[in-house]
Amino acid sequence: MSERRPFKAEKVETRDGEVLLRCPRCGALFRDQKSYSRHINKSHLYKRNRPKRVLKKMKKRNDPLVAEDR
Repeated sequence: MSERRPFKAEKVETRDGEVLLRCPRCGALFRDQKSYSRHINKSHLYKRNRPKRVLKKMKKRNDPLVAEDR
């Protein structure tokens, strides 16, 4: 059984050898898992009060979050 994880963080290593987490949707970088998960919950998973233009772009990209709404 495969679990659906639309926001699995991409791990990026810096020149200094530090591992950062990158958001696959917007490209923001985070040092720790706590700040990454807070960003995902606040920025990408909150479904109410999205502007129409954002919903239109998400539908155009066949985003799985928009398909679940309706």
